[in-house]
Amino acid sequence: PKSAVEKTRKAKPAPKVKTYVVKSGDSWAAIAQKYGISAEELAEQNGLDTSSTLAVGQKLKIKQVK
Repeated sequence: PKSAVEKTRKAKPAPKVKTYVVKSGDSWAAIAQKYGISAEELAEQNGLDTSSTLAVGQKLKIKQVK
């Protein structure tokens, strides 16, 4: 029989965290769309708001469950 720990590990895959470096012309919506999340979710994951201005070279963490 499998332990409860083994069952729990298989139940939910850990989200993959990627680092995205902002390029010229990027927007919250464009970056979020590339990763299949909303702009609001992307901003929230980084402790920011979509009204915050993105700077070229800024690093954003993107959590993906896929």
